[in-house]
Amino acid sequence: MTTPAIDPWRIVLLLWAAAAAVSTAHAQTSAASPALQPAADLNTPAALAASLQAMDEQMFEQGFNRCNIPAMASALHPELEFMHDLSGTSRHDDFLQSFSTGLCGRADYQSTRRLIPGSMQVYPLKNNGQLYGAVQMGEHEFFETTKGQAPRYGSRARFVHTWLLVEGRWKLYRVLSFDHR
Repeated sequence: MTTPAIDPWRIVLLLWAAAAAVSTAHAQTSAASPALQPAADLNTPAALAASLQAMDEQMFEQGFNRCNIPAMASALHPELEFMHDLSGTSRHDDFLQSFSTGLCGRADYQSTRRLIPGSMQVYPLKNNGQLYGAVQMGEHEFFETTKGQAPRYGSRARFVHTWLLVEGRWKLYRVLSFDHR
């Protein structure tokens, strides 16, 4: 399936912070993208927000926090572009490789992410009234754990995620991760 033509001024880039090197034992379970409600149901703000909240949980709780590579990979669009204010840009394959061997490649270190409650905002993207994607924005915090030590605060950042509907499933298309502090 080809990516729909997108006016770059209508699309807001997606932020997703993967700030520090993460590692933990690799989860062996795979997770498929959560099933979507029929597109008509996604036309309500609450349903759209709930659907993207489920994808956020898959990517971060399952994928990032537990280093579940299949859960992370299943949420990504093949043309993913990730832009980070501290570590530059990466595309799908490089991002997954870095996540697998860098972020999740250390047995002595783990980073976990927590969405700041109340910070998530979701906006539909439509073409002639037809929902084709959405923008998710928010803030999140990262905590770092070194083996044998208590977790410590790492950073806080903003993110903008652009999601596309591909064959009835959300796929993360663009990520903008910025304002790390």
